[in-house]
Amino acid sequence: MTINLKMTISLLLVAGTLVSILLHGCKPLKEFYHFPGYKGVTILPMKPPAYDPAKKTVFIIADNAGTELFDMMAPFYLFNLTGKANVYLLAKDSSPIIMRKGVFVLPQLTFAQASQMQLQPAVVIVPALSPMDIRKQDPQLLRYISHLHTDSTLFLAVCQGALTLAATGLYDGKPMTTHASELSSIRKQYPKTNWVKNVTYTTAGNLYSTSGVSNAVDGSLMVINKLFGEGTMQQVMSAIHYPHTTVPQHHDSRVIGSAAKWRIARKIFFESNKKIGLLLENNLDELTIAGILDTYYRTFPAAVNSYTMDNLPICSKFGLTIIPTGNIVKDKPDELHMPGNMPDSVLAQIRSKKITVVSYNNGNDYIINTCLRRIRSQYGTRFQGVVEEMLDYNK
Repeated sequence: MTINLKMTISLLLVAGTLVSILLHGCKPLKEFYHFPGYKGVTILPMKPPAYDPAKKTVFIIADNAGTELFDMMAPFYLFNLTGKANVYLLAKDSSPIIMRKGVFVLPQLTFAQASQMQLQPAVVIVPALSPMDIRKQDPQLLRYISHLHTDSTLFLAVCQGALTLAATGLYDGKPMTTHASELSSIRKQYPKTNWVKNVTYTTAGNLYSTSGVSNAVDGSLMVINKLFGEGTMQQVMSAIHYPHTTVPQHHDSRVIGSAAKWRIARKIFFESNKKIGLLLENNLDELTIAGILDTYYRTFPAAVNSYTMDNLPICSKFGLTIIPTGNIVKDKPDELHMPGNMPDSVLAQIRSKKITVVSYNNGNDYIINTCLRRIRSQYGTRFQGVVEEMLDYNK
């Protein structure tokens, strides 16, 4: 073999390796930033929301074009746990909400329907919605939120929901926080708001806000405390196995920096990028669904989807119609996370497809901590820390 031929073969091998590495890394990057719309048949809510005039009413605002999963589902679950609130998920229209990421969710009411019912919320919660800067805010949405304001209405901005609520002007001159990695950018867009960092939540009269993603729980607990009292808040904390005895005010606002980005790059290009699935079943609670999907989404998997055994929607614990995004047979996920109790026959069927089943048998742990421990065992302590930074989570 000539020297030139050897060199050519070596260069081809190097080129092939580089192409393979790039293709390996492109899947998780595409998955992270791609939020496909719903293309299935028209689905009606599986459980119409009830109304009890003796209870306080809570509106959680969603954007059909895109809403952050944990930001939305955690408050929905916590306020329902109180047993003292009518909790409604609202959106502009009745089409499935594109969630970030892993499920579609049907709104329970449209803005127009809520107005026709003459519902007056005691609490309005705004999670991170699809508009990511001041130029893309939806005027109709802003008008609707502003219309809900009264002197007694409590408002809670979760994570980048701060973008939307700051755009209403309600927080002008008031303290507000958001995800640590977005605070600097958002401050420039809304200079009239008093932006603060290193806090879990802010409060100014009836106006609340939280740090990023995971802090939806903390902010919800503080509003529950104000609305229903310390005793109810403690009951909810116990029910979800909240990892603190009180809601911490101080927050270590860690920006996702260059070291974290290099660790992400190393993972997606040189380590395992699994196809992650969550198996849904009726009565599964909203916090567990959001906790698993949102935490694993931030590991940059090759894919993240939800499934049901019959490919039909499920009704969650507190009545949300949740639509799976994938098909187990077609997608062949590497891992299937199963927080519910499936029959042995179903488990055998899944394992026969050579899918790793991840069970959640420890019911006495906070769901984010459960996920983070497993991520540490898979990718190490540093990558676990990166996921925590992306969730803006302080243990």
